Amino acid sequence: MIVSIAGVILSIILLLCFINIRWGTVLFLVYSLLIPIASITIGTLHIGDNVVKTTLVLSLIYNFKLKHNYKFSWKLLMPFVVYFIIEILIIPFQSETPISWMLDKWRFEIMRTMFGAFVVYNVLSVYPHSVKLFRNSLLISIFIAATYGLFLTTTGGINPYILEIVSEKGSNLDAEDLTTYFSDESRLFGRISSVFTHPMNFGLFIGLSFIYVYSVRKKISKWIFIPLISILGVDSIVCGVRSCIGGLVVAVAYYLAFSKNLKVGITALIIGLVGYNIISQMQEVSSYLGSMTDIHGKNSDVQGSSIEMRLNQLNGCLKEIQNSPILGKGYEWVGYYKSNWGDHPVILSFESLIFVILCNNGFLGFIIWGWMIFAIIRNNHKLQLSDSIVADSLLIFYIAYSCITGEYGYMQYYLLFYICLIFDQRLKRANPSIKRQANLLRILRT
Repeated sequence: MIVSIAGVILSIILLLCFINIRWGTVLFLVYSLLIPIASITIGTLHIGDNVVKTTLVLSLIYNFKLKHNYKFSWKLLMPFVVYFIIEILIIPFQSETPISWMLDKWRFEIMRTMFGAFVVYNVLSVYPHSVKLFRNSLLISIFIAATYGLFLTTTGGINPYILEIVSEKGSNLDAEDLTTYFSDESRLFGRISSVFTHPMNFGLFIGLSFIYVYSVRKKISKWIFIPLISILGVDSIVCGVRSCIGGLVVAVAYYLAFSKNLKVGITALIIGLVGYNIISQMQEVSSYLGSMTDIHGKNSDVQGSSIEMRLNQLNGCLKEIQNSPILGKGYEWVGYYKSNWGDHPVILSFESLIFVILCNNGFLGFIIWGWMIFAIIRNNHKLQLSDSIVADSLLIFYIAYSCITGEYGYMQYYLLFYICLIFDQRLKRANPSIKRQANLLRILRT
């Protein structure tokens, strides 16, 4: 039933994109965050996610190119575009993974990561005054997902919403196995996945949401900001994904170091001290958080990776690429290996962006990713933002979180938050030509 209802909703959203591109795109953003179904299934009718994403882009072409000859904007997305171009250029030189697999995965990643972001970015570029509409929609989505995440702490992590979707759609992971995974007793409240199919996705969402909500604090009521940031803070502790806390610590440290905002620093220190005193009185919570600094993984009952395990996995990566240290084993070789042989005997599930980069692209991969990170930060500081450091912090969280957990399609979520944050932080004088173009389009449409 849920899958069919989602299919109807997604069909209506795509139709609306051709009628009113702003509202259609806003609803698509909300749908992408709250409903983990990318395809349309209504009875015997099935339309795959490739067709869905293509239709979304076609609606943008129809509204902006055919009707008004608007020139699409790529500036904010160029680091990611260049990244994917470099990846496809080196594919012919990587021989340890079937080229058909690499090309298919490259196409899949482009559509999953770039298509939705491209539409959201261009709609906001043409209609900059719609940023409030996108902001409110994103805040509502965050509130729903975060609140549902808190509710799941009362069920021990058991997620009826996701289990129903899995049972209807079918999955490589049986619903019974998923139930066992969610209710892991080594986690204080189990593993909380909220509206996502995996707790790791929810952990990423919490961190991105926390930074985004902080970034718009001056544009929303304190009666919205304080409860929402508090719920997200609690979620980061109880979700069962320690990587969320680790990523946020790195991002907050970066922000405090480079923003030189004394008031924020003092506030963070006070909240940290109060939080530490409260947590230290709660033995189970204190043990759970303390496991993050247990580098040998011997002093805590919480299951997870230790530093020694990570170093052993890194050594496994180096052995894997010893025959091709520069180019690695091939684009998305990690996925190819797991689909054929399951977990690696040493690297396990490749639970770090570092392992993924090293195995897929060798040492060249670090140069590619390093350039992309540099280009994004450079853009942030050239766009005349009211707070470019908070935009950097969103990227720092994404990178830190991925280095701790791996990269399982996280870039698509990062990009959506990044685009909305950038437009919320842009100063009014940042791009007057876009504003004039938007006014002209509004005149043409009346």
